Amino acid sequence: MALQTWFRAVTDFAHRNSTTILTALSVAGVFTTAVLAMNGKTKADELMRIEKEERRLEAEYYGEEPRAITPLEYVQHTWHCYIPVTASAIATSACIIGLNRVHTRHYAAISALYGATTATLREYQDRTAEKLGPRKEHAIRDEVSASRIEKNPPTANNVVQTKYGDVLFYDSLAKEYFRSDIETVRKTVNDMNHQMLTDTGYITLNEFYRALGVPDQHFAYQIGFEAHRNQLEIEFSTHSYNGEPCFVIEYLSYPRNIWKKEGLW
Repeated sequence: MALQTWFRAVTDFAHRNSTTILTALSVAGVFTTAVLAMNGKTKADELMRIEKEERRLEAEYYGEEPRAITPLEYVQHTWHCYIPVTASAIATSACIIGLNRVHTRHYAAISALYGATTATLREYQDRTAEKLGPRKEHAIRDEVSASRIEKNPPTANNVVQTKYGDVLFYDSLAKEYFRSDIETVRKTVNDMNHQMLTDTGYITLNEFYRALGVPDQHFAYQIGFEAHRNQLEIEFSTHSYNGEPCFVIEYLSYPRNIWKKEGLW
């Protein structure tokens, strides 16, 4: 019973820390493989030195020229010297492949959770608009946007100045402020949708941010919009902070997980 409990504890620990364990083993494997490769080469060189000396002595005895060692003979004499480094390379490769699979499963799980959460939120918003009416639902959304600005107000250090204008904007997903003008933002949305429909078929959220002139977001590389499923749609709500109007960008279509298209894993 104690052995079974211990085994289960070890298994659970390995499962919870699989990424860390595989990363550590991969790093250790790279260095181990390098050391074993040097050791194997040293042993092989010593065997070849001995073989050449034996051939030289044999050639002197018969009054002939020493026979050169062919590539095949080199392999026949030294292959066993490289068994450790080969085993280490295979084990290291297995760890790296395993680490990639763990990451892939993690991202797939996150993707499924994100999709379920987005669908639930969309259903909740639709039901709210249906029960309260579009005007009250929009008023609730405005209150939420105003609360976000109060909790995270614009300062001299957290507002990105673009080359497109001086009107203050707040992106509800990135939770970042930037300055532009409303026509530029609208045109950017149209350009992104046109790009999806006529060229790439999809865009990442970071592509939208780059077009606006704001920095990439770490979470926005793997989510975005698709031409025939969820084109980029936004709306603005206007609020005032210290007497300055601020346009809050709300997303009517939520970005989807498109990491497979990006070939990240």
